[in-house]
Amino acid sequence: ITRVLEIGTFRGGSSLAMYRGIKHNEDSSAVKIITVDIEKRNTSQIDNIKSISKVIGPPLAIPTLNTIINEFDRKPIDLLFLDSTKEGKVVMSHLSTFVLFLEPRFIILDDIMLNHSMELMWKSLQGLFGEYSSNLPDLIPEIRIKGEIDSKCPRHPGFGFINYEGFIAATQSESPDK
Repeated sequence: ITRVLEIGTFRGGSSLAMYRGIKHNEDSSAVKIITVDIEKRNTSQIDNIKSISKVIGPPLAIPTLNTIINEFDRKPIDLLFLDSTKEGKVVMSHLSTFVLFLEPRFIILDDIMLNHSMELMWKSLQGLFGEYSSNLPDLIPEIRIKGEIDSKCPRHPGFGFINYEGFIAATQSESPDK
């Protein structure tokens, strides 16, 4: 994995963690992380990392969308990481748009169980992607510990994973036209 789009920069902690993980396994000159946020914040921890580019603006606004797509030379990406608003309909809009334009191999959605809207969205995605989708803490509990984000939160916030590449390959091999 070398090409990553993150929606929801906040202060850049996730971008930095992904960069460190990727550069540990890959040639760091090949790493390209584009992180998008609706507003400019203090992201000093990632400001001087050449492999991380910040885009400020609403992700689905045409100028922002064009910038993102062009930053990736209009070619597929490895990972789409959705960590912006916690409204299921908005996250689904981001997911649909960036899957269409950038064809990610893998998709990660943060906080899929944080509220009712996100839960409904995740159930819909699980219905669509089936065995190619997982709430990672169900498989590896250490990934996301209940109460780590908000001790008052009665539920586990979840961390959804979709193997989009695997899903597409499986559906294409099942197609009667092939």
